[in-house]
Amino acid sequence: MSSKHQLFNSHFVFADHEGKQALEEDTISIPKSSNVLGIANGLACIVNDKHRISVYNLSTRESTTIPPPPQEIRFQDRLSFGFDPLANEYKIVKFCAHDKEQFEIFTLGAERWRRINRKHYNFYGGTKWYDFKEAICVNGVIYWMVKSMAESLKINLHSFDVHGEKFQKVAVPGNGLCLFSDLIQIEGCLAVIQDSECGNKFKLKMLQDYHNNVWTHKIIDIPLGPKDVRYPTLAGTLGTGEILILDDHFSGCFRLFYSDMRSKRLRSAKIALPSFFGENKWKRYYANHYSQTGENDGSWLYSASVFSFHHVENILPLEEDGQGFI
Repeated sequence: MSSKHQLFNSHFVFADHEGKQALEEDTISIPKSSNVLGIANGLACIVNDKHRISVYNLSTRESTTIPPPPQEIRFQDRLSFGFDPLANEYKIVKFCAHDKEQFEIFTLGAERWRRINRKHYNFYGGTKWYDFKEAICVNGVIYWMVKSMAESLKINLHSFDVHGEKFQKVAVPGNGLCLFSDLIQIEGCLAVIQDSECGNKFKLKMLQDYHNNVWTHKIIDIPLGPKDVRYPTLAGTLGTGEILILDDHFSGCFRLFYSDMRSKRLRSAKIALPSFFGENKWKRYYANHYSQTGENDGSWLYSASVFSFHHVENILPLEEDGQGFI
């Protein structure tokens, strides 16, 4: 997804992982200053700067607007999007990091939000905390990292079972989470990236069994040298089983690397953005987020986020708006 800061336009830009020129017809305009809450099973959920929530079907190009929750969405509220594969339902979860009572949920296709009961889960532990990084939904469970203000800013992993609608604190083995930890999906499992060695060797902790909290350790050694990419970032796995690696700089097009861990084969692809994005250089400033700056004043022209997911063709109708997104 890309947005132009000067005009506040936002777009979804689609490209095949084999690499090609992304044309203007491969872009979808969405409300200005939008943030992606999540992408699940072919549907994308976003919220704009007016706190308006929308869901888009990336296959049919239909969209629908979600009714506002009973309590107005505030800056400190957390919104997450997940898919329940058992009931084939999509849900949006809303809660406030500073209010123990505001836990609300919206099921796609319903008419209104509802309050969920969390009295059997001591979510806050009697202390305040605040959200840390973006959430990720894996196998019907939403995960996110939070910092505890009462535990010297200790970072904990929390989860929400989309089907059972239950929160849970997830114990991470070893030293747990740190400031540089990231959550991605690898081989169908939640993976915690602990750190990297020499830029191309990543230590992962993979949650193999959510209900029994079974973790395994894995080291991914990417066959990339400093001349290829200085600071590679793991973005997750594709439907091919390959691991997607992002470059830290690019000009005119994204340069991506794909690593097959079984055959140890590495391939690369370049995906050129539509011409209206210009030719200025892009630079990664955080994880999978990039910015494009002007030649003279260094001001941001565009920002972009790269999402790696196995796209599923979805024919679920979103008829409330009755519109495609152009």
